[in-house]
Amino acid sequence: MKRKAGVGTVLLIILLMLISVPLAYFIALHISDPVNYPLEMPMPTTGNFTSPPIQPGTGGTGTTGTETTTPSTNESTGGTQPPAPSGGSILCSNSKYSVVWDGEYAALDSNDQLKFSADVDARGNEALWDISDLTCLEKVDLSWKFDVTNLTALEGLTNLRYLILTDAGVSNIAPLARMTKMENLLLGGTKVSDIPIVANMKNLRWITLDRTPVTDASPLYNLSYLQKISLQQSMVSEMPPIENFPYLEALGIGATPNYMYASDENVEECFALKHQYAPSPAIGCG
Repeated sequence: MKRKAGVGTVLLIILLMLISVPLAYFIALHISDPVNYPLEMPMPTTGNFTSPPIQPGTGGTGTTGTETTTPSTNESTGGTQPPAPSGGSILCSNSKYSVVWDGEYAALDSNDQLKFSADVDARGNEALWDISDLTCLEKVDLSWKFDVTNLTALEGLTNLRYLILTDAGVSNIAPLARMTKMENLLLGGTKVSDIPIVANMKNLRWITLDRTPVTDASPLYNLSYLQKISLQQSMVSEMPPIENFPYLEALGIGATPNYMYASDENVEECFALKHQYAPSPAIGCG
């Protein structure tokens, strides 16, 4: 009788363990709310950062770095820009796609984005011509589009502010030369090696050059509004002058020629910079 009771106790303990493990995982997954930072960037240290002012004609106001519905001065016309449209309003369209306000940018409607993504997977560069006349577009996502190797179809989209090319097949960004309103340019994992045109993107806040063959980052040196720079696993060997970037929050230089498989002295230099500038910018050395 005692033996049966003992076996029953053991089975009960095992049952409780089997229930508690997935329950704990469920609670951790749905209650906790970690901040997800892109792999290209080191996680910024918590703190109060001052955002750069938004330039006239880019659709925002103030110094918070966020878009608002307050009209802003437009230097080219001497007037003001209208408030940002409400979500769902069609800003421009063609026979295939519609552009709407997504709360931050003028972007393809969510359903159209799925259709566009599938079309790019199927047709590569040719599919880009289907959005070439949507000049109100401010955001385009071409991440992981390995067959996108030519950006010529996008050169007329001069209102672009956010372009994601992460791990695309691109090697030449010359067609982006007129995109002076660009704020976020993600080039990580591409074959891009030369970035001179980036020097004209005076509104740039975030650029990723990680895992690229870029060796010269000097076109970034006068882009004083930059907040996030990722050079990790690139071929850039010269440390960007941090004093040029008063709004810088995060700088990734780990696994560059001078900071990986290098001398202990260089590694120590990186960590010295990390501590010198803490908490802002957060410098990634590893």
